[in-house]
Amino acid sequence: MKILSKKPEQVKPEKKSKGFFLVPRDVSRLPFFNEDEKKYTRYRALLYLIDHAIFKTQIIELERQGRKIKIKVNRNEVFTSRLTLEKHWKRSLWWIDRFLSELEEKKLIKTLVVKTALKTEKTDNASSQRKTEKNRQRKIRKIAQLGIRVKLLFLDDLDEDLRRLRINRILEKTDNAKNEKPDNKARHILIM
Repeated sequence: MKILSKKPEQVKPEKKSKGFFLVPRDVSRLPFFNEDEKKYTRYRALLYLIDHAIFKTQIIELERQGRKIKIKVNRNEVFTSRLTLEKHWKRSLWWIDRFLSELEEKKLIKTLVVKTALKTEKTDNASSQRKTEKNRQRKIRKIAQLGIRVKLLFLDDLDEDLRRLRINRILEKTDNAKNEKPDNKARHILIM
């Protein structure tokens, strides 16, 4: 009997692909793509994540409840919310959660819920009580979720492979340069 491992191995795009081509990051913002009111497919949703991934580490600033919140977003990460994805992808929250969890199971992405420590006051009015300032009970509650951070792991793998290729090319050039230099003694003997 064959036993399957519980953890699937990470799918590396370079093993499946025949190569790469350059595509501008804002290709999905062209009017052509916004004309159709169809729901996003899985392919198009993945391209949306790639398109919105941060190219270099940045600090973004959000405004919540009149306060500015700074969040550091690393390279190859997308900071968004499920409601924003629902609006852009024209899909249900259930579909979005399932899609992101499938990508996470395949170790293509890693998601992290970003929580905030901001507090809000919520006023509860009982129907039998009068609406006076003294009778109002105030409850302080925390906002549970500020957004989600989606780390595109396969882009990190590609970055690492490119870095390794660059280092190997530099090392090859230095090795070739060392091998091409003839000995000064040998050159002196040949000239005489």
